[in-house]
Amino acid sequence: MPKTSPLPEPDVTVLVVTYNRAGMLRQALASLLQQETRGEFRYEILVIDDGSTDHTPRVVADIQAQAGGVPVRSVRQENRGMSAARNQGIRLAEGEWVALFDDDERAAPGWLHELWRTARETGALVVGGRVVVALPPEMEAGLGPRARRVLGETPPRVSSSPSPDELTGGNVLLHRDLLRRLGGFAAFLRRDQDTDFFWRVRRAGLSLAYAPHALTCHVLPPHRWQEAALRRINLMQGVADAGFLLKFGGGPRLLLALARRLAVVLFRDLPGLLFSWLAGDRTLGLESRLGLWYAQGLGRGALFWALPRLFPQTRFIREAGIFFPQPGEDHLSLRGKFLGISPHG
Repeated sequence: MPKTSPLPEPDVTVLVVTYNRAGMLRQALASLLQQETRGEFRYEILVIDDGSTDHTPRVVADIQAQAGGVPVRSVRQENRGMSAARNQGIRLAEGEWVALFDDDERAAPGWLHELWRTARETGALVVGGRVVVALPPEMEAGLGPRARRVLGETPPRVSSSPSPDELTGGNVLLHRDLLRRLGGFAAFLRRDQDTDFFWRVRRAGLSLAYAPHALTCHVLPPHRWQEAALRRINLMQGVADAGFLLKFGGGPRLLLALARRLAVVLFRDLPGLLFSWLAGDRTLGLESRLGLWYAQGLGRGALFWALPRLFPQTRFIREAGIFFPQPGEDHLSLRGKFLGISPHG
């Protein structure tokens, strides 16, 4: 029997972390099988199953059976969170580049090619793409740009050299050596691990790039666009942003951001809330409340990050879900780890 030649190593590893989303995962992986490479690069799909208890393994097996010429690998681990799962995928990636993709997304056929092309043309080691949110028709008119951003949609205007908070970890191409050199993603963070990594890239003196035609669609279950969920997400984002401002900009930048946010509350959000009540404009009302909730999260987060002994806010920080603690770790020690200082400093 003649020996078969080993398959050439892929240029790109598309890394998908999943946890108990078998139905969504099937559609996500199916969209990845349809990527147009134009013969310019090869790619593989690597699924990290972060301890799912549903029928995720069967979904992956089905996709592997219909993958054709696209290698699909799967690794299962105990549930350790998004960052730990991504770091595992980075260690196992065979491609020189790693594209991060979420299990609740759908990729346009040209998605990966646009990221690849932009990386080649710009020389950037981090390239983000555009994310749009899939909403039912009855919700399209009711959600403004702030609500869409809260749900994960890319801002309508992003420069070719974006800031770290304009990119998303569900649609980004990164050089594997850069990921390993910077230590991957912070495993103790439950959310915004990608933003933390992008800020570390910027601090290392490296640029970020944006590919506006690298399009993915974020598919959300109905409960995600309910007002209670939007409020929680915005509060959490405010807390996280206060931490990023202090860590990467210092106290003066955090104070400046708080002053600006107060001005926005006084001159936009509160008047907008009043006008929405008078005019019966539900969309404007939600946009204004989102601004107020974000300001609340930013303010309380600033107190926690800067003055934890005076304002520990243990319950609020725990409910904000910023950290993925291990046994023996509390939110003060994790704060110190994030800021790179003494746990109670």
